[in-house]
Amino acid sequence: MRSNVVGAHQWCIRSTIRLGRRTYLSFHPAVMRNALRRMMRIRREDTRTFGSAERKWLRLQLQKHDPDIVLLAFGACAFAKELAQERATIVALRGFFTETERKLATSAELHVKFLAERDAELAAADLVTFNNKADVQSYEKRTGRRSLVVGMGFPHRSITSPRDRPIVLFVGADTSCNRASLRWFIDRCWPAIHRAKPGAYFRIVGSVCRGLAATQPVGIVTVGPVGELQPEYASAHVVVAPLVSGSNGVKTKVVEALSYGRALVTTSLGVEREDRVKAGNGLVIADDADQFADAVSAFLADPALRAATEAAAEKLFKELYSEHAAYDGLLRFFDR
Repeated sequence: MRSNVVGAHQWCIRSTIRLGRRTYLSFHPAVMRNALRRMMRIRREDTRTFGSAERKWLRLQLQKHDPDIVLLAFGACAFAKELAQERATIVALRGFFTETERKLATSAELHVKFLAERDAELAAADLVTFNNKADVQSYEKRTGRRSLVVGMGFPHRSITSPRDRPIVLFVGADTSCNRASLRWFIDRCWPAIHRAKPGAYFRIVGSVCRGLAATQPVGIVTVGPVGELQPEYASAHVVVAPLVSGSNGVKTKVVEALSYGRALVTTSLGVEREDRVKAGNGLVIADDADQFADAVSAFLADPALRAATEAAAEKLFKELYSEHAAYDGLLRFFDR
């Protein structure tokens, strides 16, 4: 348990344990086993249920602190039903609700499990939020209850103009989705870009480099993890998010690129369907490899086009992905 006072508000969170690069918020045995299994890449166990130690701990904290608001995040939303009789307002920050796998050139496969049980859990909460609009729509359609999107709020960053050397940038962690995205871009897009702009460089930043071959085609630089991303974005002419598989919701790499005001080329998986209409000239969406390569090449060849897109990207970011856009609905609920 840690507690502190922020302004006139006191907050407390569960103690954490850090294993390698990951931080876990629970000492529940199943969670700890899953943490170790994930580090060793072994199939994870089910952690949807909570043991008596978890429930006892939560009751003690409620008695000790008598909170006005209890925020239940992700799996902890399972506590909402049994906390319904407490004096506190219960907010369920559910995150993803359905397990959704999406791939380009295939129909979306929606894997919905235990919907009745989860709906029953969330019915006791005073407010339910998700981190993507698809889950909000699905939940509201099934239950008739209003819910909110609480997104990833990024601060706006002001950076200098890129250098003369044309640089294409990809930033990503070592995940199967990122590895597949890079294979698609390197194999099907980069050759055409390099032919159109032989002096261009493709910089790959992040732990995703660990899964790449040591030798890459001409013009590709594997940087690896860096301490500060701002210099990378400052030197980039174009940022790419060539997603070919993934889940619902806004993608971190997309929002991050827009927060730096960079010209961005992504696929339809990079932006939620409702946001594509608002995207306008703030980014380019291309699912076809040739069209993706053409869009990147156009940005490298035309500074005026790039500047116009960067200005539109800044406007798009403020409207959809800024801290205000992400958290305003939740903060207004707290005010009420």
